[in-house]
Amino acid sequence: STPDFSANVSPVPNATPAGFTMLVSTTTYFRRKVTSLGFGTVCYSGSIRTVVYAGPIHVNIHAPTDGDGTSWATARNDLQKAIVEMPALCPHLNEIWVAGGVYRPTIPPTNITNPSDNAFFINSNITLYGGFAGTETSLSQRVLGANPTILTGDLGNGDTAYHVLILQNNPILDGFTIRNGRAKGSGNLYVASNELARNRGGGIYLVEGGPLLRNCLLTNNRASNAGGGAYSEILGSYNFQHCTISNNQAGAGGGGIHSFFGFYSVVQNCTIADNLGDEGGGIHSANLTLSNSKIRNNQSRLGGGVFTNVNNGTVILRNNIFEGNHATVSGGAYHGLKTGYSQHDVFQNLFLNNTANNVGGACYMTTVAEATLVEGYFSLRQNTFLGNAAAGGGGAFKYEAPERVQLFNNVFSQNRFGNAANVAGADVYAIAQVHQLSAQHAVSNNHFQVLPGTISAAQLHNK
Repeated sequence: STPDFSANVSPVPNATPAGFTMLVSTTTYFRRKVTSLGFGTVCYSGSIRTVVYAGPIHVNIHAPTDGDGTSWATARNDLQKAIVEMPALCPHLNEIWVAGGVYRPTIPPTNITNPSDNAFFINSNITLYGGFAGTETSLSQRVLGANPTILTGDLGNGDTAYHVLILQNNPILDGFTIRNGRAKGSGNLYVASNELARNRGGGIYLVEGGPLLRNCLLTNNRASNAGGGAYSEILGSYNFQHCTISNNQAGAGGGGIHSFFGFYSVVQNCTIADNLGDEGGGIHSANLTLSNSKIRNNQSRLGGGVFTNVNNGTVILRNNIFEGNHATVSGGAYHGLKTGYSQHDVFQNLFLNNTANNVGGACYMTTVAEATLVEGYFSLRQNTFLGNAAAGGGGAFKYEAPERVQLFNNVFSQNRFGNAANVAGADVYAIAQVHQLSAQHAVSNNHFQVLPGTISAAQLHNK
């Protein structure tokens, strides 16, 4: 039977709010039916809410029935319904705890019948925590990694979802594995007046907003276009913290992550490994802060590890390890392209054993052809370049642009031009205009493998 919570609330006006039923007919108390909610209870007093249940909502795929979610014993077993219903029916509840198990999207985010359009659609500012055993009473009892909570695009019937997750606004996901998305469809999906390409964002498709993904594994996702692991539209900005993004593939940019001229994407304390794409095997982004992360064994045509294309913006690469990345053309670890007044700050990184078939074994930086004015700068400070190689020169770094380049306090060792380490261009090979030598370029306090070094003033400014 439905319990009477009327003692916990104050009288309300003599009109039944939409979606409510009268609880006590002789007075004017109201509450939602537990049966229609599926979880929790909210009591209202005019414009004042008195909360009877404050969450979180519990979800366990192994629960025998779809309960009310107020405890593990009465957990919901349908994650998708919990995500969809909670913001509308209980807006004060903002946490969902999800027990370990494999969860598949069961409905599309819009009124269509193609199973491959099924996706977990989150368009509210809720927080989802995964990785529970199903006994915890506090978040601190959760043991990350012990109970994987897997969101999969494998629908279990031979079909695969184009997108595992579709995100909008600012949700938080903590402790999930997101895998097996296959964005290889044609045409577009229309969700909340937004147009989503079915060939982008196999793991995650960000429509707009700034979601936070923390302690997540994004793996084995594919896109025939961009963003094998994750893709964002122009109004979206990702924030990844303590995540692993591995073994994802894209036919275009961003095997791991693709941010399409996003506002500002942040990747901190992450591992980006073994991803494959065309521009940016690991990451393709506009404005980007990448820090305290490991970028390893990614491959692409341009920017094996990271590719950035910045127009009047900022790129910060700080305190990362770039190891074993490869580009078939340029920028084995990092390829930076800039337009307008943009700043690239590459600071305190280790570039180890990255390679390119053409130029810039570790780093390649350039400007679009029409940008002829001196605007912004490329700055490399306190980095270590060790054992990088490029067949066409600049084993560590190739620079080709009219803007300022700053090389301060870097260490260059055992980098190669082709197979040769002790030749000009093995470390730094630059093309720039000679008249900008004194005003725009600064090269100081760098340690080169062979003194006076594998770079000279003439080599810096002349091909």
